[in-house]
Amino acid sequence: MGWSHISSVFEGYVPPEERVELETHGTKSKLVELKKTYASSVRNQNNRVEADLAECEEIYPSTH
Repeated sequence: MGWSHISSVFEGYVPPEERVELETHGTKSKLVELKKTYASSVRNQNNRVEADLAECEEIYPSTH
């Protein structure tokens, strides 16, 4: 009926590998640049959340 043995399902599976490339150009490594990019993204997201909360506070002032 077209059934394959379970072992054949994983024949071509290659588990993912975690890699960090440390190519340097100048005094900064790629890892440092990625960390700065991530930190900047988190800061931007936090700023948007704070702005949304401030807007909500204007619309629905808290009673405390």
